[in-house]
Amino acid sequence: MSVSRRDFMALLGTSVAVTVAGSAALVAAGAPAKAPAGKWIVEHIGAVSKGAIPVTLRNDVTGETLRVEACRRGLAANPVAKSAHFDLFVANDGQGHAPTNRDHVAAVQGLAAHLDRTVQAVPATVLTMGERLTAHADLHATADDVLA
Repeated sequence: MSVSRRDFMALLGTSVAVTVAGSAALVAAGAPAKAPAGKWIVEHIGAVSKGAIPVTLRNDVTGETLRVEACRRGLAANPVAKSAHFDLFVANDGQGHAPTNRDHVAAVQGLAAHLDRTVQAVPATVLTMGERLTAHADLHATADDVLA
């Protein structure tokens, strides 16, 4: 069974394109108060891919985009944020050991809060990160692995 983007958007409710983290949240998370932080909005929600729901956030001031992968809550060691139903991870092109930017952490925490307000159930095809890594060995590869 697959879950379409429209099905997941229905779970989120009609207010998908809402601000998920404003400058006040970024300042509280340690971003400089003078930075043009902008607001992060949900730009795109993709279909379930390899057991996760890809969500693209966009900063309305800088235009920067951030890809977040929403997995079912599990025993993941280091999600960037957690909602009641999801562990949220930043997809950073295989730089899994790199620290996550504070602005990005605040944006993903805002997304988690939004998911808590709007999502009551998780599509059956969404996996925990542990299940995802077991089912998709290619997810283990990172760009920071040492090459021989």
